Amino acid sequence: MNGLRIPNDEDVSPVDIEPGADLSGADLSDADLRDATLSNANLSNADLTDATLPNADLSNADLSNGFLIDANLRGVDFSHADLTDTNFFRADITGAKLREVDLSNAGLWGVQLESESVESQEIQYLERRGAHIKSSNQ
Repeated sequence: MNGLRIPNDEDVSPVDIEPGADLSGADLSDADLRDATLSNANLSNADLTDATLPNADLSNADLSNGFLIDANLRGVDFSHADLTDTNFFRADITGAKLREVDLSNAGLWGVQLESESVESQEIQYLERRGAHIKSSNQ
């Protein structure tokens, strides 16, 4: 938990950042959560605008209706995550793992994605949602 920083929500502290945490509706904007393990966490309706989460584990997490605008999500593991209605506007998701995720109605405008982990059937959907994708799987 060293280095974790949560500046905008006095109800959330670094000890709350753990697998299975209930952080629904939390204001995690500008938070530094690099390398955090939040697998199976409830982050629905959370605001992660301008957050820094490189290499975080968000596998099996619920990020539905969340805001990840301008977030640094390089190398994040989103495997099996619920990303329904999540806004990724201009987020950096380079190298993110997007295996078996639910991206229904996700906002991906301005997102640049270079990920070898994007499955071919997901590429067309992501591009239709506004993402610009370069992948070796194309």
